[in-house]
Amino acid sequence: MRAPGRPRDGADDSAERILREATTLFAEHGFYGTSTRAIAAAAGLNIATVAYHAGTKADLYRAVFRRLAAQERALVDGIVGAVDADTLASPVALRALLAQLIDALLAMTVEHPETPRLWVRRWLERPVEVGDSLEAEVALPVFLPVRELLERARAAGSLRADGLDPGLFLQSFSWMLYGYFLGGPLDWAASRADPLEPARLRAFRDHLLAYTCRMLGLEDSGR
Repeated sequence: MRAPGRPRDGADDSAERILREATTLFAEHGFYGTSTRAIAAAAGLNIATVAYHAGTKADLYRAVFRRLAAQERALVDGIVGAVDADTLASPVALRALLAQLIDALLAMTVEHPETPRLWVRRWLERPVEVGDSLEAEVALPVFLPVRELLERARAAGSLRADGLDPGLFLQSFSWMLYGYFLGGPLDWAASRADPLEPARLRAFRDHLLAYTCRMLGLEDSGR
């Protein structure tokens, strides 16, 4: 967001506007469906200014995902970055920590609905101009602290899910989270319902927590 008092045509403000509009357009139309000209028009700038601040379209696409990953990494680190041994050894305490993480991830996705759209379009398109290293750069640093937490909890004896692959579990969790917001919950009397409707969102949150606890072999007591 533009800082109070900063001129609209300031360099920092222009760069932010470019990144913000690029995020929206890439999420809605994908890499190939979005042109630099469209980003410039949405930001109220000319193409030369976009190129000056952001480089190529591929550079801007990477910048969008890097900022998204930085936000997600800050959220994850803030919750799981300093978990003590007592929490890791207690299934009840660990469950409460995971509930906190799920609540935070849901809130972030509600606040940034472009996130699931960006990733699903990324997976479908795989733009060659960007390459295949983006996931290793921006996604793995978000997953790894949670995977490490689960491995430590397993070593402490609070996880009792024999044979569970933490990496596959985290991937499936992401698919469930993004799928809910993209596809929406089913209304069995009609069709697609509003995923942001409070009662449905609470039901999905409880389902996601119960699924997580059962997959990890945690106690599923209390909500």
